[in-house]
Amino acid sequence: MKGRIDRIEEEKGEMVVIDFKSGKSRIAKKDIPLDIQLNIYAMAIQMMNGKLPKRASLVYLEEEGVKQVDYFPTEQSIGVFREKLDGLVQAIIDERFDPTPGYMECRFCDYGGLCTGKEKGDGK
Repeated sequence: MKGRIDRIEEEKGEMVVIDFKSGKSRIAKKDIPLDIQLNIYAMAIQMMNGKLPKRASLVYLEEEGVKQVDYFPTEQSIGVFREKLDGLVQAIIDERFDPTPGYMECRFCDYGGLCTGKEKGDGK
């Protein structure tokens, strides 16, 4: 797994994480508190800075204009996310992880040569 934070800003002494999105797919607002990317970024800021960012935002760059969805991570929301992440990691270790192939997922995946799911999906 790898990632890069698109932008980190400081607002009134607090950190803000911004992730720019240019694709068509969107994360539902209700799913953002468990979004892997934003939570990993928030945890990285916490490790570097000693505290969570004030906000983590998805900024969608679309033809109609810019749309922003904000997430305000808390110790509680990060705790819930850590539990989910621990479960995912344990499932992978126990080989209880079913791949979810798809064109976009398979296209950017580094494990296509090892994945049995790629042949079943539409990833090429």
